[in-house]
Amino acid sequence: MKILITYFSGTGNTAFVAEKLAECLRAAEPRQGRPAATNHTISCTPVERVGDPELTATDIVVLGFPIYACDAPAPIYEFVRRSVPAPSRATSAPATPVVLFCTKGMVAGSALRRLTRAMTLTRFRVAAGVTILMAGSDALLTSRRGGWYHR
Repeated sequence: MKILITYFSGTGNTAFVAEKLAECLRAAEPRQGRPAATNHTISCTPVERVGDPELTATDIVVLGFPIYACDAPAPIYEFVRRSVPAPSRATSAPATPVVLFCTKGMVAGSALRRLTRAMTLTRFRVAAGVTILMAGSDALLTSRRGGWYHR
């Protein structure tokens, strides 16, 4: 199985999470009744470098992005627009499952819902979405010393 982890990262937080996810999947040990993840091909690439041939050859896409003003940033929406299949291919291939993750400082707003809606006419089918809270300098300044942000 080919897994593509692709992301847009403004400050490096989302890139860090995407690379850590790829590292963990590559190193995953087999569990009871499950094969090892090493049987899979896992690539981690920024969205700007992902082309149509790579998307066509992928079984699962993991798409990561930071939250900008309670929404996904423009490069993510551009990636979605590039992923709309040509009319001749619209029904020829099954939708590729995509897992969305977003990194946020405080609030994600409705970014996952908006992006899921934007992906309805693409080659993707959103299978899951998750938000990941990242400790930012603003949170460190406003949280109490010894709290969970400082650990």
